[in-house]
Amino acid sequence: MILVTGGTGFLGRELVNALLAEGFRVRIVTRREVSDARLDVVRGDLGESAAVERAMDGVEAVFHLATNSDHFAPYAEHYRTTVLGTQNVLAAAAKRGVKKVVHMSTAAVTTKAKTNYTRAKAEAEAVAKSYQSMLEVPIVRASLIYDDAVLAKLSRLSLLPFPYKRQRIHLSYKRSVVEALIGALRYGGSDIYTVADRRPLLLTELYKALAAPRPVLWCPPQVLWLGIAAAYPVEWISRLLAIRPPITPDFIRYTFEDRSFDITKAVEVLKYSPVDTLDVIARFKEARKRGE
Repeated sequence: MILVTGGTGFLGRELVNALLAEGFRVRIVTRREVSDARLDVVRGDLGESAAVERAMDGVEAVFHLATNSDHFAPYAEHYRTTVLGTQNVLAAAAKRGVKKVVHMSTAAVTTKAKTNYTRAKAEAEAVAKSYQSMLEVPIVRASLIYDDAVLAKLSRLSLLPFPYKRQRIHLSYKRSVVEALIGALRYGGSDIYTVADRRPLLLTELYKALAAPRPVLWCPPQVLWLGIAAAYPVEWISRLLAIRPPITPDFIRYTFEDRSFDITKAVEVLKYSPVDTLDVIARFKEARKRGE
């Protein structure tokens, strides 16, 4: 029995389907009403240790994917789901004698600009590291996960003016991340594995590939500084009104920070096959032409 937290999310659904296809019995723990005869569903909140322990009964391994991915949510919300949830999952796994917990982190923990999301993920990763002496806890860091639906959204964004910035960006194809996660279950030890596509791209390469044959609309990179300056009063006013800010200076810095990672260890140990981002984009565009 494999327990997957976050099994109803963007990455979790793909992982669950892959595990089922390989013949694993899969349990998910979720606050949602889920009706799927293929799954063992436990209703519960990861912020409650009793619910997590209940979900851990009879489990041999865990994929811990659950997180709050909203960069603008208050830190207290991130802490309950991401940090406390990780603590409860690992404590319950150690208590019940689970053999391995694959912890899903993010390469964003290494960025200079920090949002509430990246702060919570860094703290959760520290919790995961603290359990590596008690049980096997492979930590998988993925960079900016995408699939065809994400590419469709990005291709629409390329119709808008975009800062012309020599930013290097390293993406991670969702199917490759799932392959790496299953590799972590089979081969991974208590270590950190950074997962991404075969190579980083320049931001300009990415948007040109998505927009072609139409031209991309670029604007001077100085607009970023104007955007950051404008975001400060927006953030301050949001705090005064106790509402969720629509944008923050840190999020803009985070979005346009260079991302380039060494995936050698993940490829060698987890035995996943990284794809070339431009090849995926080309296949995506060809499928759209055919109306698939």
